[in-house]
Amino acid sequence: FMIGIPIAFLVILAFLPSINVASYLPWYKKGSAADLANFETCRAVVGNSTGDVRGCIFGIPPPSQRTCVSLGAPCQGGFGVRCPDESLSSCSDVQVEFGSANTSYPFCSSVPGFMASKSACIHDWFSHCSVSGACNATACCDATDAAVSPFAPCSACEANRWPCFQGSGCLRKADAKLQGVINTFLAALVIVIGFAFVPASVVVFPVKERHPHQNAKYQQVACGTSVLAYWMSLWTHDVLGTLVPVAVAVGLLPLYSSYRGDVESMVAALALFVVHVMTVLPAAYLISMRFTNHSAAQTSVLVVGLVTGALVSIFSFLCRLVDFQLVHTLTLSQLDTNYLRWVYLVFPGYQLSDGLFQIGMRKYGNPYGSSSTNWFTATSCPASKSCWTSTKDPTCCVAQAFEFHVAGRSLIYGLVEIVLLSAWVLYADRHKPPPPSSSSSGPLVVAADPPHLVDGDVVAEAARVARGAAASDAILLRKVHKQYDDNKVALQSLSLGIPKGECFGYLGINGAGKSTTMQILNGFLAPSSGAVTVAGLDVRTQLRAARRHIGYCPQFDALHDTLTVAEELELYARLKGMADVRLAVEDKLRQFELEPFRSTLTRGLSGGNKRKVSTAIALLGNPAVLLLDEPSTGMDPAARRRMWDVLVDVLATKSCSILLTTHSMEECQALCSRIGILVSGQLKCLGSAQHLKHKFGRGFTLDIRLGTTTTPSTTAAYVGTDGGVSSKVTAADMERTCMDAGMYERWDKIVRGTGDSGWVLRHYLDNEGGVPSDVWRHWWMLEDMGADLEAFVTQELPLASLVEHHAEHFRYHVPKSSGHTLTSLFSLMEEGAVGVPIEQYSLSDTTLEEIFNGMAAGQEEEREAVHGVHRHLLNASSIQAVTSYHRTSSMTRLRESDRL
Repeated sequence: FMIGIPIAFLVILAFLPSINVASYLPWYKKGSAADLANFETCRAVVGNSTGDVRGCIFGIPPPSQRTCVSLGAPCQGGFGVRCPDESLSSCSDVQVEFGSANTSYPFCSSVPGFMASKSACIHDWFSHCSVSGACNATACCDATDAAVSPFAPCSACEANRWPCFQGSGCLRKADAKLQGVINTFLAALVIVIGFAFVPASVVVFPVKERHPHQNAKYQQVACGTSVLAYWMSLWTHDVLGTLVPVAVAVGLLPLYSSYRGDVESMVAALALFVVHVMTVLPAAYLISMRFTNHSAAQTSVLVVGLVTGALVSIFSFLCRLVDFQLVHTLTLSQLDTNYLRWVYLVFPGYQLSDGLFQIGMRKYGNPYGSSSTNWFTATSCPASKSCWTSTKDPTCCVAQAFEFHVAGRSLIYGLVEIVLLSAWVLYADRHKPPPPSSSSSGPLVVAADPPHLVDGDVVAEAARVARGAAASDAILLRKVHKQYDDNKVALQSLSLGIPKGECFGYLGINGAGKSTTMQILNGFLAPSSGAVTVAGLDVRTQLRAARRHIGYCPQFDALHDTLTVAEELELYARLKGMADVRLAVEDKLRQFELEPFRSTLTRGLSGGNKRKVSTAIALLGNPAVLLLDEPSTGMDPAARRRMWDVLVDVLATKSCSILLTTHSMEECQALCSRIGILVSGQLKCLGSAQHLKHKFGRGFTLDIRLGTTTTPSTTAAYVGTDGGVSSKVTAADMERTCMDAGMYERWDKIVRGTGDSGWVLRHYLDNEGGVPSDVWRHWWMLEDMGADLEAFVTQELPLASLVEHHAEHFRYHVPKSSGHTLTSLFSLMEEGAVGVPIEQYSLSDTTLEEIFNGMAAGQEEEREAVHGVHRHLLNASSIQAVTSYHRTSSMTRLRESDRL
């Protein structure tokens, strides 16, 4: 993209035929008045010439004379042709008669090769060639040097007036200039369009590296890469990549008529290309910081490049070409050249376009330069002295290619922008130490739980941190609060210390604040208040030193798609400054069983193997602090166990502390000596896994699923429908049924549309005006069965509490204070629940997962109402675990009920 497309545009331009203005101007059209006049004159010349003279006229010299030259002596008011050494007594044989309307001689060239046949003169008089900017009045159109100049016949016509159109293509001087202007501008325009794809391709990589699901840039910075080193590496890579299209552009310049044989112009064009590339690179880097989607960034940069380069150039060119009076003292051309142009030059694309155009036009006397005269527009060759304009002036000159009004202004603008944009990139991506108090724009929002609801272990940990007892801990967070600009609170006064050699399990659902904590420890986010130290170093003021002690495994794999596994590990080993890079890479390949994949591109790895590589990167260099954000996600059980063994070996050295986030309770219990559960940015509990089970897991969990095929006797009595599937029950029918059954609270459920199941019927009433009879009967049946179950639980398990209810599913917590054991509860369910239509039930002890789910149920995002689900939330002091459907120890019994 960065190389192929610009080269394609350059090659197309090199072989694209030039535009011939004579094909579009009416007075050059075959059959016009000028054409007919010249045709008649040419025919007269041919008719009055005989023998060898006629051959000379058409470029066919006689056998005895191999060359024909023009004769500048007048013959009865005209010019003639003759062959050298030919004896002519008079000019009568070559006399040319002129019509009274023809004031200048329409020369039929005597230069060999230009007029190959008589038919070319008579039937194809005009063969309009391209007159380039290299053809100035002195070098090309001087009649005294006809042997050198193929355009010598032009000067035979006084003041180059038409109809002096030679077979080789002599145009009027104004038309020749117009042709040069158009072709030069189109060449510059095509080049600018091609080079607009350079920044569009450059912007992709930095955006990909900053994408939240890759974060490769953050990983490199976390490994100690400085901002300057990061952008310099990108800049070096991109400059080397752009050398190819720049080299091709310079190599093809001699094929463009404006640069043919002109070394000075080629050098100036090379300078423009180099400055342009070095300007658009930091501009692309700046734009990349505004995007997280590389496709959107690429499209945006391309559009901006085409608009500010191509479209602005076209608009500026038309302003100068199609001129008219705007006000009394200002024309459109003056507005553009004296004012707007200085604004347009801010855009790198316009700099390149204008510079190339002015280089190509300098031999025409800079016809579209600034009309004002001051110190920065002064030139060594004013337009009045141009050799193109002044044919006979021996002091005529051509402006230098590097002068300010030619390529100089574009180069100066570009060089200034290189410095400013590069400094801007480094400034925008710098690490700004957060203020010691608050970094949020508004007042801090604190919504902590009341003191009596805060767990005692959390309070004790905060007190330990506050009195300085945790000063030597490897990780220390002291009253850390993080609030975003939209007043969303991610962390609330978090105080936590992790000693050396400890693995701390940091649990919480998505949005609880785990990743925010990780980013604060890494220095990617600044806390709104509080202090953070890593390995005894203040992250706010000693970030670079602190990062040398951190190994970071992000939540998403920060890998480069085009590197192999071994190359990826080598990259980060070098970034961390390891002495023996090869040994470190081999060690990690062996530890994580990645040897078979050493030459595999990371993009071809499975999810589990990618996590292995990310964890291996974090362990490079034996860091004092390991931040592992869900490292085992996607790993198979064997690979997970292998990773656990590696981490256990690391912990055995007592020199490394680990902060581990995971959704695997098994992993937490296997690795972590302490566990903390984070809910809405607050630490809700803290302690070992056994401690949390003992403190918050007092009791059993009973899951019940009622049968849906048994219809209680009350259903048939009170439903009040004829049993047809297609019939509908109206609101009045349902209200009357509830009243007749003495269960008006069920009608309240329907009216409110809330509760555990009333929303279903309310939905039918609002959208269809009635409820299908089978739905109505099924709902009534579920309500009857739920009432029977509630009566049974109330009688047999009076201390049990309903935790969750959804349709036929019920979940109860049975405290140990009820006096029941697992054996007695199974007996009760088997023998005592005969009158309740239970289809399936399960009993289990409280697990760590259940404690986690119970805590997480208090997360703000989890409190949103879900239709058909009735939850009973428990606070931190009386939390009784909410069970999951996947348990490590449970017993299930299915019972098939008789169908009525």
